[in-house]
Amino acid sequence: MEEPDVETIEAYKNQLDTWKAEGYDVIRLEQQYFNDQNRFAQIFPIFSSNIFRLKNIATKLSTMNTIGHEDQVNSIKAKLYKPDQTLATEGEFKDLESKIRIAPIMINGEVASDIQDLSLSPAPTPGTVPKLPEPEIDQELKQLLPAAIPTEKELSNVNNELAIQNHDKSDE
Repeated sequence: MEEPDVETIEAYKNQLDTWKAEGYDVIRLEQQYFNDQNRFAQIFPIFSSNIFRLKNIATKLSTMNTIGHEDQVNSIKAKLYKPDQTLATEGEFKDLESKIRIAPIMINGEVASDIQDLSLSPAPTPGTVPKLPEPEIDQELKQLLPAAIPTEKELSNVNNELAIQNHDKSDE
C-alpha cells in the first residue's frame, strides 16, 4: 500500500479531533496517528464506518418506544461512543428491535390478545365484504336501532350495486 499524502492524514486527524470532541472513544486510532501514520490511514475508514453505524443506531433508538426495555437501552447507549464495540452494539440493538416488534399490544393496561390480525386473512374477492366478527351489541340498543345495522345480505347487495356502478362508469 502506498503511503498516504499529508493532506489526507491532516483531514483524517481533523476528523479524529471532531470525534474526540463529540465523545467517541478514539484512543486506538489516536495512538496509530502518533505511532504509525500508514496504519492510521488504513484503519481510519473502518473507524469512520463504525461511527456512522453507531450514529445510525442512536438515531433509530431515539425514535423507538423503549418503555420496559430501559436496561437494554442503557446498555446500548453506553456503547454508542465506542467504535471498537460496533458489532456488539448492532447485535444488541437488533435484539431490542425484535423484542419491541413482537411486544404485545396493550389496551387500557391489558394485553389485547383477542384482537384478530386481519393482515393474515386472505384478501376478499372483489365485490364482496370480508367476514368480520360480529360486534357485541347491547340488546336494548339493538331494539332501538334495528335498521341501523345492515345484515350481511344487505351489505352484499350494496357492494354488488357499487361494483355494477363502478363497472358501468369504467365502460363509459
